[in-house]
Amino acid sequence: MKSLRRRWLFLVVLLVGVGVLLVWLVESQQSSAAFALSGTVRRPRETGHGRPLQMAFVRPGDHLHFRVSSRRAGFLAVVGVGGQTGRETAVYYPPAPDAAPLGAGEAIELPSPIVADERLGNELVYGFVCKKAVPVAEIRERLAQAVGAVPNYGLTRGKGLDLPCDIAMLGFTKCDIDECP
Repeated sequence: MKSLRRRWLFLVVLLVGVGVLLVWLVESQQSSAAFALSGTVRRPRETGHGRPLQMAFVRPGDHLHFRVSSRRAGFLAVVGVGGQTGRETAVYYPPAPDAAPLGAGEAIELPSPIVADERLGNELVYGFVCKKAVPVAEIRERLAQAVGAVPNYGLTRGKGLDLPCDIAMLGFTKCDIDECP
């Protein structure tokens, strides 16, 4: 009888230990992200902070406010991929030929909101914090080629782009005023 209790006690302690280890691993993975991209969306006449952009419905003309958090300084570019074909690209930031300097910090707001264009459909927004000032055209071209090779937004986390950058992404659906909630 004592032998059976010891086995149960050992099994319970082992399961608790494995559970604690799994929680620690998941939390350390989430907190070790070197770079994060977030944002909000506001209708043109709306006031306040807006709604979180992650998986939101966006209308043409809405204002997109992006924020980045980075553990290290680098050079930032933000590029959207989507539209009806799922392969159209748009540079959201910077309005310059090369990725813009970025200091390390939390929730750094981009200088001005982006006005959502007329392209409808699902859109993925990729943020890149690079170790050097990479030309935005190169980022856009590599992203377009990679997305073109992988149908249905199969490109995840920008893997396979071969750029010296940390990458973060978020997605939303851009729809016509009559179709959007």
